[in-house]
Amino acid sequence: LQAADGEDANADLRRADIHLSLGSLDLAEGKAEAAVEHFQDAIAANPQMLSAKIQLVLALAKLDRGDEAMKIVNRLKAPAPGNPNFVNLEADVRRALGEDATAAALYRKVLAINSRYIPAIVELAKLLATSSDPGVRKGAKAVEIAEFLSAAPGARKNPEFVTTLADAYAEAGEFPKAVATAKRALALVMPYSDDQRISVQRERVTLFEEKKPFHAKTEN
Repeated sequence: LQAADGEDANADLRRADIHLSLGSLDLAEGKAEAAVEHFQDAIAANPQMLSAKIQLVLALAKLDRGDEAMKIVNRLKAPAPGNPNFVNLEADVRRALGEDATAAALYRKVLAINSRYIPAIVELAKLLATSSDPGVRKGAKAVEIAEFLSAAPGARKNPEFVTTLADAYAEAGEFPKAVATAKRALALVMPYSDDQRISVQRERVTLFEEKKPFHAKTEN
């Protein structure tokens, strides 16, 4: 019986891993509803699977199911309310829901706990540079944070980080730097990315050449 129980437990763990992988693929392809089902199945098979819970939160937020997402976040935070991982997760949810001011405040809270928490640094820089909310955008501060980020090992070869720096320069009105940096980001994505991503990067370059910053569109 013990052997059978062990085999069942291992099967559940394998099933959870499969659903997590399938859900992650769906989420990356913009299929949030299908992703939610896979993440829920993963959690049913392995109730301790933290990665599935985090991905479920993000998928729910993309579907504007903020109340459901926040219930999970609050359960995760309850044992350790100061855990930067869960504060950052709440910030990600608020951002997905279009609550940029709240998200920025939460990212700052994360950095008050751990000043080198890279996900919060990246997302705060993006918000300050590109938020659809003019009250959130702070070009000079975005440049300060993005330049700090660019000093991290490997950052200069990371297209996301380089694009964030370009966006920050543009928001601060430093368009020659924005153009040069956006072209560097384009060069980084050219060998590896699909046509859509390359097109997006080219549009950034054109926008900055026209002395226009990039601002995110309001989704809510």
